[in-house]
Amino acid sequence: MITFGERFIFVQENSNLIINVHRINGHDGDVSVRCRSLQQTAESGTDFLGGEQILSFHDQVGKISVPIQIMMTERNFNRVFEIELSEPGGGATIGPIPRMAVSIKHDDAFTELMKNRIPTSTYLREFRMHNQSLFSRIRDAVIVNDGDAKNATAFDWCIHVFAVVWKILFALVPPAGLLGGWPHFTIALVMIGALTAIIGDMAVIFGCLVGLKDGITAIVLVALGTSLPDLFVSRVAAVQSRTADNAIGNIMGSNSVNVSLGLGLPWLIGAIYHAVKVRI
Repeated sequence: MITFGERFIFVQENSNLIINVHRINGHDGDVSVRCRSLQQTAESGTDFLGGEQILSFHDQVGKISVPIQIMMTERNFNRVFEIELSEPGGGATIGPIPRMAVSIKHDDAFTELMKNRIPTSTYLREFRMHNQSLFSRIRDAVIVNDGDAKNATAFDWCIHVFAVVWKILFALVPPAGLLGGWPHFTIALVMIGALTAIIGDMAVIFGCLVGLKDGITAIVLVALGTSLPDLFVSRVAAVQSRTADNAIGNIMGSNSVNVSLGLGLPWLIGAIYHAVKVRI
């Protein structure tokens, strides 16, 4: 299998970028692959020297380095282009990462990025990654440790086996780049709501089996199951941001929605139902 080592990379203007193409799961024989650059917000010939070429892996060769010249321009914004692997030859196949996005950072932005060291969501949103096909998303969902099964730990395997059904289910959500992300947002919200309802029903069944009252079940099991995702999201936001604004905003927003919708909406529907029933 021929693949890239990572899905995206940062690079500074006026530099020489080295892209490593890896050959995994065996190094016997001669194989080849077509490698080409794809323009996004970065233009070939202006922001970088792109093109396409055939990479030939000879017997026992596991890696080929592809140099790309990143040019200096007067445009003071960040640009992105992609590199794609296709048309493997010699019996090889394309690996788990067939495309890599390269973000050319303007000097000021690159300096700020090096201070942070961790790519925050602000920088990640600047990538105009290709919309993966349904098959690609399902394939990514069923592989463990991003395709590097040899280096996967026992904990990685346990988490993968436990979550593979949910990963496949949520892989069916439309990509974020489709129609401005609204189908992605709407369907993901519906699926999260359905998952929450399933968790609630399972908690009630478990409470009946062990003899717990509904109130205790709701406070302990349901509340914990629906609040843990918010905890993990807040932790990631706190780690990746220079301030705690995103983490606090997530916590306050989650609690506000829980109070206003989680309690208020069922109460409103119940009140309307009982009012109509009394009149009838």
